[in-house]
Amino acid sequence: MVLTMRPSDCILFSGGADSGLLGARAAALGWRDALLVNYAFGAQDPESLHAEAMARELKLPFVRLENQPADLEGLLATFGTVHPQPFVDHSVIPNSLLARAVIERFPDRRVVLDGTGADGCFGLFGKLGGL
Repeated sequence: MVLTMRPSDCILFSGGADSGLLGARAAALGWRDALLVNYAFGAQDPESLHAEAMARELKLPFVRLENQPADLEGLLATFGTVHPQPFVDHSVIPNSLLARAVIERFPDRRVVLDGTGADGCFGLFGKLGGL
């Protein structure tokens, strides 16, 4: 199967290893319209700034969506309809907020690739609070 992207496609882009690889592949394949969408915990979130620098280097469009605490209430009210199978991971809520924000802000786009999930594999979860 050959994966092709339409101009309306986007990649959930944390700036980590997985999303960096996906972004690099998109750039190498000439998918210049692939929108890299990042979820940030504020305007000066260092991970988001790193992701933006990566997008610049890859010459791909980048959008930062900032965390809005008020969005959490809507997410929690509909969580079972979005994720019918129970699972837990430290990134479930931020990634769910990102997916909802992409759907709301870019209704004409479809998310094709999600590169936001591997942070826990690199021990970052343990760094959050000294676990």
